[in-house]
Amino acid sequence: MKTTAGERLKEARLAAGYRSAAAAARSLKDHPQNVVDHEADRRGLTPEKAANYARLYRVEAAWLLYGEGNATASGVIGNDNFRMVGVIGEVRAGAFAEIPDEQPTPWEFVPVNLPEYARASLYALYVVGRSMDRFYPDGSAVVVCPTAEAGIREGDHVVVRVRKGSMVETTLKEVVVANQGVELWPRSTDPAYQTPIRLHTLRGSDEGPEIIGVVVGSFASRAGRSGPLVDLYSRGASGRAKR
Repeated sequence: MKTTAGERLKEARLAAGYRSAAAAARSLKDHPQNVVDHEADRRGLTPEKAANYARLYRVEAAWLLYGEGNATASGVIGNDNFRMVGVIGEVRAGAFAEIPDEQPTPWEFVPVNLPEYARASLYALYVVGRSMDRFYPDGSAVVVCPTAEAGIREGDHVVVRVRKGSMVETTLKEVVVANQGVELWPRSTDPAYQTPIRLHTLRGSDEGPEIIGVVVGSFASRAGRSGPLVDLYSRGASGRAKR
């Protein structure tokens, strides 16, 4: 299917690790609304602007403008296994947040290259907090496959839903098989998150827990680069390196 210049711009931005138009705009030293308008095809993309985006995203300007040639010399986008997965919510410990059973309109998309899950109904969630920060820092995204499609294995990281009255908590845990049965452990550097959910003590409970998905990938972006360019061969740079 033929894509527009705006759609290709957004695809390239996400693949380059810029999760928002504002993050890309900071690196471009441009106004975020200009990036939003280019991606929405509300503003024409000139060759000069395309060249700026191409340098930042490491793609070919001709591909951005016309869809011609390779998307990128590094192969980031030119991959048959590449797909965009929608972010539909957040996952956090100690707070109440529901993940809908039917997928809503995604907040945005993250790039995924998981050929073994090419036909799976994947979705993504933003990680909030530190309950699994040994693997997924605050602000990263996890790519999730529904439990019915993935199955559950020992050592899996899973999305767990716990009901407390009318409230619902959705959190990440690791599946551990212990002497007493299956336990769901946080993997955190925070002392506040060191207690597992022991399934054998909750059997038959109305509160759950219910494992609704298995983490099959993750995605993390770095904040936009804003520091001055460095001349590696200047006296100042070499002097700092020696100290």
